[in-house]
Amino acid sequence: MFKNLFSKKREDELTPQIDLTKILPIIKGTQPELDSNVDVEAPINRPLIDNLHVFYALNGENELKYINESMLKAIGKSEAELDSLVINNLQEYVKSKGVNIDGDENLQMIKLDQVIESSLLLYDGLWTKFCIDYQDDIVIAVPSREILIITLASNEVGINQLKAGAIDLFNSGQYKLTSNLLLKRLDGTFKKLDE
Repeated sequence: MFKNLFSKKREDELTPQIDLTKILPIIKGTQPELDSNVDVEAPINRPLIDNLHVFYALNGENELKYINESMLKAIGKSEAELDSLVINNLQEYVKSKGVNIDGDENLQMIKLDQVIESSLLLYDGLWTKFCIDYQDDIVIAVPSREILIITLASNEVGINQLKAGAIDLFNSGQYKLTSNLLLKRLDGTFKKLDE
């Protein structure tokens, strides 16, 4: 009994088990530098577009726990493997939750779970379907993590409404991303509008 009490714990016993199917991509805006005096490991991320970055988070019941280098090492994945994993997880998450679209002829709001709608930027199949169905490029606003609004590139009224709405929603948003509009083209390219 005392032998177990004083025995050294193996590293795998100290690392909590991580359900890989619960790791999702989270879009965040440019992050401030961490205070070098604080001993906190920065979360892993990669640039996406404009000032947006893709972070990786374990989707808990009431919180998102961001993946850092130590956690990545514990799950035995490279960053490229993690990126591929979270895109597959996002697709499965979308299938289980379902995507709803509300709006009018000018603007449509894409709804998923009121938490990670902006992560749908990474779901190529969704954008390919929109572009093919509408035979037009898609203009996208993601002013906050939980808001994703679209219009067609040929809809001038919709673009003007989207610009104004993106600025208002960005200024009042809790999880601010960008007030800039993005463009998903029929050819599959993705860029900031007005580039």
